[in-house]
Amino acid sequence: MELQIQYQEHTAIFARGDTVLEALERAGASVPSSCRAGACQHCIMRVTEGQVPASSQAGLKDSLRKTGHFLSCICRPDQNLTCEPAHTAAFRGQVTIQEIRPIGPDVVLVQLSRPADFNFQPGQFVTVQREDGLARSYSIASQASQDALEIHVRRVPQGRLSGWFHTTARPGDQLWMEGPKGDCTYYPGQPSEPLVLVGTGTGIAPLLALVQDACNQGHQGSIAIYHGALTEDRFYWVDEIKALAKSLPNIKYVRCVLRGPASPEVRVGELKDIVLADPSDPKQKRVYLCGDPGLVRILKKQIFLAGVSMSRLHADPFIGTGS
Repeated sequence: MELQIQYQEHTAIFARGDTVLEALERAGASVPSSCRAGACQHCIMRVTEGQVPASSQAGLKDSLRKTGHFLSCICRPDQNLTCEPAHTAAFRGQVTIQEIRPIGPDVVLVQLSRPADFNFQPGQFVTVQREDGLARSYSIASQASQDALEIHVRRVPQGRLSGWFHTTARPGDQLWMEGPKGDCTYYPGQPSEPLVLVGTGTGIAPLLALVQDACNQGHQGSIAIYHGALTEDRFYWVDEIKALAKSLPNIKYVRCVLRGPASPEVRVGELKDIVLADPSDPKQKRVYLCGDPGLVRILKKQIFLAGVSMSRLHADPFIGTGS
């Protein structure tokens, strides 16, 4: 018996192993998507008839799961479905590139115009889409008080969108943007709790924005920033983070590399081992993870097993760095 999905005016037939997203795309439906790994939530839908597997709702808030929302890029159903788009983002519209400038090894800062009705919390991310439909998610590196939005883009081999930002994009170019999303934000009300932030690559950008927001809101507890890289030459924004740590006595900044040699200020070893050795009480601290999706998944599991509750563990895999 063939399985079908009804989505707007499209009826898609499933082939063995298809996800909802793949079946709909083959049927000619235009479905927003980005990471295709269940992380960015750009492809979220709502089922109106039928039931979706619980695995397709992984990472969604309870309120969304209860109302039938699911991630079409990881949903492999076992029954017929009728679905509709789910526009969960507060903003969907056009933005303009205002500036592009290098800030580190293969990293550029891209400044985007900020729509008047776009509100966000430092640490969240947006999805941007080029005119040809190519879309990726990037964390916001700016503060909520700034007039413009900033993202950091590292160029990666064969990265279509990152390569475009580095070589072709110019001020004045327009992008479609959706957001904000993500829960890697500061939670006020417990100003004495220890904060542990772990970032690799450009994942350090939203975490630094989060730290600045916490300090602006009067956070008094210890703040440990663990910055991971393959080798020491891959770090960027070091001076900015060191200046912040020097200005506030409760901030500790630790750089970690997998391969040496390293300077006296840099530790060599597995990032997960260094983070798990953090001395703060696992039942009291709040942990934020941002960076390579594989490393984030490993760290999230191990930190949970070390005693940090899921309600205090926040992780938005930084999918945008891969394209």
